[in-house]
Amino acid sequence: MTHDPSEAGIPPGQAIFLPAFQLPVTGNISDPRARAMFPGSKELNWFRPDNEHWKYCAGLYSLGQSSLDLDDPAEAMFTQRDRDRTLLIADSGGYQLGKNSFKQVKGRMSHEFLRDPQYDIIRQNVLTWMETYADYGLIIDFPAWAIGKKKFIFTKYEDCLSETVRNMEFFRDRLTGNSPLKLLSVIQGRSIHEALAWYHRVKNIERFPYNGWSFAGPVSGDPTITLMLILMLIKEGRLSETENWIHMLGKGSLNAIFVYNVFQECLDEFVNKGIRISYDMSSPFKLAKHGKVYTHMKSNNRGYAMQEMKWSKDFKSFINVDRKKWCVWECPFDADLDNAGDVYQPNTKHGLDTKSYAFLGYRNINIYCQAMNSITLQTKSLAEPENERHFPDLQVRFRKDVRSAFEKATLGQLSETDILYLNLSQDYPELISRSR
Repeated sequence: MTHDPSEAGIPPGQAIFLPAFQLPVTGNISDPRARAMFPGSKELNWFRPDNEHWKYCAGLYSLGQSSLDLDDPAEAMFTQRDRDRTLLIADSGGYQLGKNSFKQVKGRMSHEFLRDPQYDIIRQNVLTWMETYADYGLIIDFPAWAIGKKKFIFTKYEDCLSETVRNMEFFRDRLTGNSPLKLLSVIQGRSIHEALAWYHRVKNIERFPYNGWSFAGPVSGDPTITLMLILMLIKEGRLSETENWIHMLGKGSLNAIFVYNVFQECLDEFVNKGIRISYDMSSPFKLAKHGKVYTHMKSNNRGYAMQEMKWSKDFKSFINVDRKKWCVWECPFDADLDNAGDVYQPNTKHGLDTKSYAFLGYRNINIYCQAMNSITLQTKSLAEPENERHFPDLQVRFRKDVRSAFEKATLGQLSETDILYLNLSQDYPELISRSR
């Protein structure tokens, strides 16, 4: 296992994108039989460091969709990875709990079930999978954003927090220590006040092995709340050589890339270059399941947005004609399309079958990563003041305010009250919420 992102080919100084793997798309990428439909290709699995077409060696897999069978062939992409040169974070399935779609629990969730030995078996299986295959693992959390949602059993924030603490204690007591797995504590909250209350409750669980943090819901989706919480971690000395990771759950819009790279820049300069920020996104896979592909990125004075189109059954038209019309960015895999066999399936939904989805998922991840690399380079260019005129005013002001707040926090000039009442623009939440 690697806990050094550079060993997975990820350069320092930038937030780390983790494709949030979705079954059955990744199941078919993992399946060697899927490669038979692409005779010109040796490998669909971009998670392999020796992939001749294109590789991207970091990702997130949510165990809420898993069978939790350690030998499940649909999960071979993760379970058979080169663990010295790839990075995998295992999400415990809090999102699926919030949506009542956790595969091993669905239909059984109740207050009584949470005290049933069967629930302990599920929790143990989640931890065992993490210890066996993951570099980082998230605690099973009950998301505050799900309160009031259909079939979510909790109606109070305090109940979500208490049950999450119980899961932290369960993981602490059952961790074998025979694995390099590092645990990330999840912080939930629908507001900064709830997020800070959650943090103060979970920050000092006796004997818990704190290795980093994961922000969920508004805590990761509102740049103002995210900044305040990071400043609190700095103030209390909770970012260090051992607590060295912050993961933003499910927030990978293009404007979020800018926001997280600004945070990474400030962590490197003001705190510790060994602390990394990561974020995940499942949209490239979900888009593929609807028969759509990313074409390119557009930017304007409101930020960035991915452009998309329906996948064409006419491959040559897509490559040679529609590319000019739609400004389609090239994917390293496109050269094999003339040998791709019959990807288009006329008698199936969207004209595609599950193996076709594997190809579209591969392609969408590649195009998204091209956009991500472009935004990362642009963000770094803001270090030169003369480049500010090329950026929206909101982004320029955000970066300056974040840098100022980080500098004050590292000098010990911010109390918790100061953090709560930072003079920040009310427009900053739009940096993430208005993009896709």
